[in-house]
This record gives sequence, structure tokens and C-alpha cells, in this order.
Amino acid sequence: MQKICIRKHEPFFLFPVKTHEYSTYEKGCMGLNMLRLNFYGEAFNAQGARAFENLPAAVKAQEEMIRTNSKDTRIVITVYQSNYLNSQLTHLLKPGSNAEYDLDAIKMVRGSVPGVTPMGKLTVFDFVTVHQNNDLSVRFYETMDYGVSQNPNLTVKHKSALYSADIAGSIYIVTPIKEHIRTPLCPRGVK
Repeated sequence: MQKICIRKHEPFFLFPVKTHEYSTYEKGCMGLNMLRLNFYGEAFNAQGARAFENLPAAVKAQEEMIRTNSKDTRIVITVYQSNYLNSQLTHLLKPGSNAEYDLDAIKMVRGSVPGVTPMGKLTVFDFVTVHQNNDLSVRFYETMDYGVSQNPNLTVKHKSALYSADIAGSIYIVTPIKEHIRTPLCPRGVK
């Protein structure tokens, strides 16, 4: 298990000042995912990211990326779940693809998608980091409900399953990242 490894405060003259990493962590699931990716933006905007409708398609893309990226690159899967249903997002698939989303079009899901009325039952969005075994199977899903205002202990959850398809739509984002101290358990490049 890769620990989060964050210092809450840095000394600044005589007063402690909250670190940037801790301020990010306090944001909840999104902040936790940013720290895991070592990217201070949403996973949708990470360089080299690709988005998929389901886990098998994401793992297939992950296998391709493992073969084409260097040894110091980790290939991470993040899941974005929201109150849309997967069937409502099919018009955002790339032409000719039955599982890969057009990443530029799917970025709109964070707010609202024109012509799509949310039908899922999830009340808030959820960014989930997937931790994997060497055989690419899911070891666990990691998330944090809410930020510090509603989760003062900043409790991180490890789940064995995501929200079901009738409750929330899921977008699987596959991202190559350089290995760092908070990298999730995931495969390396070049096999």
C-alpha cells in the first residue's frame, strides 16, 4: 500500500503554514486523486489521458500504454462517477468506437452535458483511484467522501466495488504518470 505521505504544516518564520499538498488533500476525492496522479487538475485534463465506458476497455488500453511507455511511467486508472447513467453518455463515444469516449466532449460531464438530464441517484460526483495487482486486476478502489468541511477527519475509504450502474454512470480514465512517492499501486510501462 502506498501511503499518502503529506505534511500538514511547514514552518514559516514563527508560524506554521499549511502545505499545498495538505490543502489539496482537504478537497476530498478530487484532491486525493490529484495527489495520487501528482497532477493539480482533474484527471480528464492530464497529459496522455484517455477515457472509457467500462473497466475491461480501460484495462485493454492500459495494457497498450504499458507496452509503449518507459519503465518510470505508471499507468493509472481513475474512475469518475456522477449522477448520469452510462446509457446517457453513448453519444460521446469516439466515432467507430464502442467503448472509448471523445475526451474533449466528455470533459463537459463535470458540469452539465447539453441535452442530458441526470437520471442517476448519486447526489455528488466521485473521483476514485484504482489500485491494481500486477495482473491488472483491481486490488481496491480508493476514495474520500467530501472534503474537510463535511469529513473533518479526512477519512479515506478503500472499497471493493464502485457504485452500481443504476445509481451512477462511470467514466474510466487511463493516465500515464511518472512514478512518485504517492503513486497508487498500478503497473509500470514496458512489459
